[in-house]
Amino acid sequence: MLLNNFIFLSPAARRKARVEWEEIVAAGILLHAGNAKR
Repeated sequence: MLLNNFIFLSPAARRKARVEWEEIVAAGILLHAGNAKR
């Protein structure tokens, strides 16, 4: 998927993509934790 292109990204773009990815992961963990509580 995007992993092949990830190597060629500039450091700034790579950093931005990493932040966005971490936000997605964090949101997924919160959503999963919320579902587990019910």
